[in-house]
Amino acid sequence: MENEGERVAAALASVHGVDFISVYTFVDLLSRIAILILLFLVGLETSLVEMKRIGKTALVVAVIGIVVPMGLG
Repeated sequence: MENEGERVAAALASVHGVDFISVYTFVDLLSRIAILILLFLVGLETSLVEMKRIGKTALVVAVIGIVVPMGLG
């Protein structure tokens, strides 16, 4: 029985492997465009007044969320 690496290599080396790569590339491009649109829409909904109000608390939570995991290893 073949292992998974050999199966993937055989699939990509076959005639249909090129189709698989082109579909993967298309899906990757489509997902990147969707993320850009989502981030744009989130930016439109953002309130600067609310960001100023909760900015310090959000900064503290963000710093703790980075420093603590790094400290724990």
